[in-house]
Amino acid sequence: MAAYRNAIDAAPRDARAYLRLGLLLAGGGDLAGAGEAFALGLARAPRDADLAYNLGVVEAMRGNIEAAIARFRQALAAAPGHVAARENLAAALAELERRRVAP
Repeated sequence: MAAYRNAIDAAPRDARAYLRLGLLLAGGGDLAGAGEAFALGLARAPRDADLAYNLGVVEAMRGNIEAAIARFRQALAAAPGHVAARENLAAALAELERRRVAP
């Protein structure tokens, strides 16, 4: 983790370092930290489909379905062929509909 933080310090505009840090944090169960890393990277590279997709996954895991949908759509706008974003968007939309219908 320190290596990714050092990479970010050395080149703060390198969105890939934020992606790698976020993946490491998410893998360790730190969803808040992962979300922050993905969001910071996305602020620097708003058309990065992988950052948007991974932020969407974190949002979905945290129960923020509407935010997840927005991120999956952002990922697809940047990379229309991003299969995982498309599949997760469909699942998130279904979950949103389920929540609306549930008593």
